[in-house]
Amino acid sequence: LEGMELKLGGLVSQVDHRTTKTGKPFGRFTLEDYSGSFTFTLFGEDYLKHRNYMNIGWFLFVEGTVLRKQWGDQSLEFRIRNIDLLNELGVKRSKGLQVKVSAADLTNEIIENIENVCQAYKGDVPLYLRITDGGDVSLELLSRKYRISPVNDMVKRMRKVADVDVMF
Repeated sequence: LEGMELKLGGLVSQVDHRTTKTGKPFGRFTLEDYSGSFTFTLFGEDYLKHRNYMNIGWFLFVEGTVLRKQWGDQSLEFRIRNIDLLNELGVKRSKGLQVKVSAADLTNEIIENIENVCQAYKGDVPLYLRITDGGDVSLELLSRKYRISPVNDMVKRMRKVADVDVMF
C-alpha cells in the first residue's frame, strides 16, 4: 500500500486529547466500520487542523496516503490529508445530480413533481435532466432555473419521481 491514497469512512468510537511532555497538544481517535477499527494519532498542525472532527459518535470520511515514517523504524503509516463529515460529503463533493426520464414517460405531472422537489431542496449543485428515447439517443439538459442540495432525503424523494444518478 505504500504511496497509495486511501479513502475511509466510519464511526468515531474513542477519542483522547492529550499533551506531550514538552506541552504540545496531540490526539488519538478510533474509527470503526463493519470490517474493523483503526486508531489514528495526530500531532502538531495535523491535530490542530482536524481536532474538531474528533468526537465520539460522529461519522467521518478520512482521506490520506500510506507513507514511510520519517523517524524511527521507517515503517509504514497512514498520513491523514483531509477529514470531512460523512453526511455532508454529498453536498460538498457532488458535481451534479442527473435525473433520467424516458421521453415516453415525460408528462406535465412528472415535470411538476421534479420542480417541487427542486424547490424544496435549493442549494448550489447543478441539476441535469437526461431524456432518453429507450434506444441509443439521449439528450442531457442543464437546468438554469434550479440548483439543488443533494441530501439523502432529496435523492429519496426524487427517486420516487424518476431515475436519479448523483455525479461526483
